[in-house]
Amino acid sequence: MRICKLFLWVLLLQAMPSCKRAYEPAVLKQTDQLLVVNGVINTGSNGQTHINLSRTRNLQDTVVFHPETGATIYIEGEGGQQYPVTAVNDSGDYVSEALHLSAAAKYRLAISTRDGSHYQSELVSSVQTPPIDSVSWQQPFDINFFVSTHDPSGNARFYRWDFIETWEHHAQLVTPWHLENNQLTVATEANQTTVCWSSQFSKEIVMANSAALGEDRISMQPLHVIANPDVRLNYRMSLLVNQYALTPEAYNYWQIVKKNSQQLGTLFDQMPSQLIGNLVCLDRPTELVLGYISATAVQSMRIFVDRRELVDWPLAVTGKDCELNNFDYNPFLLPVFNYSNDNFSVYYFITNGPAVMARRTCLDCRYDGGKNQKPAFW
Repeated sequence: MRICKLFLWVLLLQAMPSCKRAYEPAVLKQTDQLLVVNGVINTGSNGQTHINLSRTRNLQDTVVFHPETGATIYIEGEGGQQYPVTAVNDSGDYVSEALHLSAAAKYRLAISTRDGSHYQSELVSSVQTPPIDSVSWQQPFDINFFVSTHDPSGNARFYRWDFIETWEHHAQLVTPWHLENNQLTVATEANQTTVCWSSQFSKEIVMANSAALGEDRISMQPLHVIANPDVRLNYRMSLLVNQYALTPEAYNYWQIVKKNSQQLGTLFDQMPSQLIGNLVCLDRPTELVLGYISATAVQSMRIFVDRRELVDWPLAVTGKDCELNNFDYNPFLLPVFNYSNDNFSVYYFITNGPAVMARRTCLDCRYDGGKNQKPAFW
């Protein structure tokens, strides 16, 4: 009898609706993608301001990043001066010319998106950023990067860092030849496809503060980790670190962004409604805009790391299918070189024999991203 009663109770409990409901903030239910404004007004001497515009994505969205292209951006001074920040690519990046903005003045950002919407940040005062003391790395197994700084005046206290990685990568197969429009020539520095350089902006949010310390000093702040092995350190890489001093309000904003991005995924996911920056939509004042615009003299430091400096760091191999074909050709027709398959190019020539053809994906480093022109700082 007791067993029967227990069985009935189990059936009733299974039939009852669950009391648990997933928490979905109002913003997460919105279908419209929210504007994300990421960047700092650079008030340093010859300072260039870099702004990135994107749109939030739904958590179920398979597209990780939605750049906002076709926008018009200006830095506006409190006296009405305007300085354009123009698009430089299709990834939502906008960059100003080298400017000489006064650290004593207030500035804001004005944005007009291609759908006709207008956005504006608050007028903000410039914060003085002290120089970076050092950017260093250690390699217990993976490679770990650190940044250190201090402010003798004790005025900075709140810091944020980001960085740009640039790395050298090679084609899987090396050829001295360049084939284009059925013309075969020896590759030059301008059109070689053996060595490329790729760059990417950091996605981590790195922050620290010395508010509770007697001295305004940040020592060996963890900045970035690259797992062993990684193609970025197959040969040589550069890390350009940017340091920003923040107001307490800006620091609090970035703390919330960091917490949310860790919980939800990335900076470009939709954020809960309590995340309020200092930008507004002038056309729709109730619309949430993600971002906090600060003004500061950005301090930067670049370091290089060569794989030959590392311990037990093997080459990260892509493992592409590098199919090879032989092609009988008439050398008297050179430089005319007709081959029926545009997916292949010349790998090498066999003496008194055929040309060996290989897939362009294995001969051209640009298929792995980046450009075949060496950066000026390399």
